[in-house]
Amino acid sequence: DGIEMIAGLAGTDVGGVVSGVQIPKSAAFIASREILNRLIVVALGLLVLAVVLSLAGSRRITRPVERLVAATRTLAKGKFDVQVQVESNDEIGALSTSFNLMAGELRDREVALTEAHTQLIQSEKLAAFGQLGAGVAHEVKNPLAGILACAQFSLRKADPETPVHRNLTLIVKETKRCKSIVDNLLRFARQEKAVLEPMDINRAAEDAMEIVNHQLELHKVKLKRDLGDDLPTIRGNANQLQQVLMNLMMNAQQAMGELGGTVTLVTAIADDGGVEIRVADDGPGIPHDHLKKLFEPFFTTKPSGTGTGLGLSVSYGIVQDHHGTITVESSPGAGATFVIRIPAMKEIPGAAAPESAPAASSKAREAVPSGGDSR
Repeated sequence: DGIEMIAGLAGTDVGGVVSGVQIPKSAAFIASREILNRLIVVALGLLVLAVVLSLAGSRRITRPVERLVAATRTLAKGKFDVQVQVESNDEIGALSTSFNLMAGELRDREVALTEAHTQLIQSEKLAAFGQLGAGVAHEVKNPLAGILACAQFSLRKADPETPVHRNLTLIVKETKRCKSIVDNLLRFARQEKAVLEPMDINRAAEDAMEIVNHQLELHKVKLKRDLGDDLPTIRGNANQLQQVLMNLMMNAQQAMGELGGTVTLVTAIADDGGVEIRVADDGPGIPHDHLKKLFEPFFTTKPSGTGTGLGLSVSYGIVQDHHGTITVESSPGAGATFVIRIPAMKEIPGAAAPESAPAASSKAREAVPSGGDSR
C-alpha cells in the first residue's frame, strides 16, 4: 500500500519453509532514535560525573599543596612556629610531615641562636667587668704596699708585749693576704699568650683556691684540700689551669645553692703516671640527661644572668690543649666530681723536662706567706 517496510527472512528445518518478519521503516527509525537519545543522556551524565569527580580529586590534591606553599612563604619570613595539618597518608601527607619536622628544627635552632646571642652579650659584659676589676686591683695594690711598709717599720719599734705589737702583726698578716690575693687577680686577668711551660699543679691549685675562698665562704661553702706530695711536673699554662679550677669550684658553689656545702679539691698521681685533679661537691648532682651536654657551648641550667654556658666548654678546650682529659662523675642527689687528668712532661711527645725544672714541694709552699683561712 505504498508503505516502506523492513523485512527479515530466515530458513527453517521444517519442510524447507522460509519464515519472514517485516515492520514499517518508520517504526524501525523511532526505536533507533530512542536508543540514541538514551545513549546521549547516559554520556552526558557520565561526563558531568567525571567533571565533578575530577574537580573534587584535584581540590583534594591542590588544597594541601596550597597550604604548603602558604606555610613556606610564612617560613621564609622568619616565622618558624608554622605547622601544616596532615590529612592523609599519601605522598602529600608525607611531604607535610617532613615540612613540620623541618619547621620544628628551624624553630629550635632559632631559639638556640637567640640564647647564644644573649650569652655572648653577657660574656662581653663579664669580660669588660673583669678588665675593670683588674684595673681596680692594680690601683689597690699600691696603697697596700704603703700600708705594709709602714706597718712593718712600726712593728720593729713596738714592744712585743704590748697590744700595739699584736695589732701591727695582725695588720702585716692581713695586708700580705690582701696583697697576695690582688697579685693572683692581676696574674689571672693578664692577657698573655698560652705558653705551656714546666709547672707545679699544686701551686696553680692553691692560687685558684685563694682567689675563690672568700666567695665560697660568703655562700656557706667550706673549701677542703688534699694536695698530693711529689707530684710529677707537667707542661702547662698556670693561668689557664687556674681558670679551669676556679670555674669548677664556682660552679660547685652555685649548684649547692643557699644551703651551702663542701667543695673538695684533690691532687694526686694518676694511674698513668700523670697528674689527677678532682673537684668534688656534695650538692644535688647532675641529671643523667644533662651529662652528655655538659661541655657543649652555651649549655647551662643556671637562671638567666648567673651563667653564660661557656665555662665548662672553655675548660674542656683548655684541658684538651694540655693533652689531658676532663670527665664528670655524678648522679642525682649524690653530688658531682670533675676529674682532670694531665700527662707528665715525659709522657708528652717532644716535651723534655729541663735539668733544673723547679718542682715546689708542699713544705716549700707552706713557707710562703698565706692569708686564706682554708690553707
